[in-house]
Amino acid sequence: MIVQNLKIVLATTFHFYLKAHKFHWNVIGSDFAQHHEFLGTLWEETFAAVDPIAELIRTKGELSPGSFQEFLELSQLDDPTDEDTNAQVMFEVLSRDNDTLLDTLKEAYQSAEEEMDFDISDYLAGRIAAHKKHGWMLASFLNRQAN
Repeated sequence: MIVQNLKIVLATTFHFYLKAHKFHWNVIGSDFAQHHEFLGTLWEETFAAVDPIAELIRTKGELSPGSFQEFLELSQLDDPTDEDTNAQVMFEVLSRDNDTLLDTLKEAYQSAEEEMDFDISDYLAGRIAAHKKHGWMLASFLNRQAN
């Protein structure tokens, strides 16, 4: 069970990273510099988690998914649309996606705890903390409280 959850976490994390990176490239508006910088920090932090998640899958004796097709099948996120160039829309999309990724991470964490894979649950706890912080920052851009 934990391996399948990790594959979903990997695909959803990569999808979130890729969407944040696209938004980093394409954000427009009067606060461009601030938004571009924030989105850059967001995608870089998220991308840094991709390889460790894939390696956790390998430690369980399974191959990690890595193709776009595999990621699309496993990811819990939708692709952005071409209309997502306004920063407000981007932050709304990323905030919603971050909540979905948090749910995915929490499910994997529960599975790791139940299977007593504490090295994995420890890693996932760190990712949960990172995405809670991302959620707070995204909510702040949207002028609302984080979930």
